[in-house]
Parts: sequence; C-alpha cells; structure tokens
Amino acid sequence: MRKITLILLSFVTFLSFSQRSKTANINTITLWSKMPEKVVVDSILQQKQKEYSNYYTELLTKYENDAKQFQNSTKQNELITNQKKEDLLRQQKRINDYKIKAENLISQEKDKLNAPIKEKMQKAIDIVATKLKYDYVIDSSFGNIIYIKNKKDNILVDVLDHLEIK
Repeated sequence: MRKITLILLSFVTFLSFSQRSKTANINTITLWSKMPEKVVVDSILQQKQKEYSNYYTELLTKYENDAKQFQNSTKQNELITNQKKEDLLRQQKRINDYKIKAENLISQEKDKLNAPIKEKMQKAIDIVATKLKYDYVIDSSFGNIIYIKNKKDNILVDVLDHLEIK
C-alpha cells in the first residue's frame, strides 16, 4: 500500500511539473519597427500632416497680418475697433479649432492605417506561439520583465521569419 501511494504521489508530482505553462516573450516595438507596411503608412501620414500644417500656417499668417494692421491703424471709432477685435478673436478661435480638428483627423487616420499592421503582427505571434506550443507570450518592449531564464523563448526571430521580414 505504501509503495502504491508513493508511486501515485510521484506520478502526480510528475504530472504537475509536466503541465506547467510555457511562456515566451517578444519585443513588439522592435517587431513594429520592422514591419514594411509601416513605411507606407508613415509616408501617407507625413503627407497629410504637411497639408494640414501648410493651411495652419496660412491661417496663422493671415491672423498675424490682421493683428498688425489693427495695431497700426489710426484711431477709429469704438464700433469699428470693437468689431475688429471680435474679428481677431473669431480668427483665433478658428485657428485653434482647425488645429484640434487636424490633430484628431491625423490620429484617426493613423489608427485606421495601423490597424491592419497590428492585426498582421498579432496573427503572426498567435501562429508562432501555437506552433511552438507556448501558453503565454509576454511583451518585453515595456521593460516589465525582470528575469528571463531562456533567451530562446524570445520568439521575435520566429515571428519575423513567419512574416518573411529580414
């Protein structure tokens, strides 16, 4: 009876050790930087940013010219002075509103264009992790991993190979 209990205890211990979770790590920032589609997205976003920036500069230049003209104008009656002040305030608001709208549009466009790249990365990570029988994949790009016993558990090279990226 003692032998059977000892054998069962040994077997249970063996099973518990053999069923431990297998964990890998990957630096997603490095993976992201190597994605070829990112170059195209960055180019598109830079072009849009340039367009928005050029128009913003036009608005700002017009405002600055109008403000100088207002400051240099000879004494005018109170109604005209107040109207010009209100016009300048409206221009300021328009400039600020435009800047906020442009930033929001760039952000939305960036999210829209980056989504397929992120999906492709995630799919590749899932495929490689499944193929190599990992239970968990931890993102090491944020420096939260304190210790990594096996450097071979870094699957970045495997994911890049799967994506055929050198």
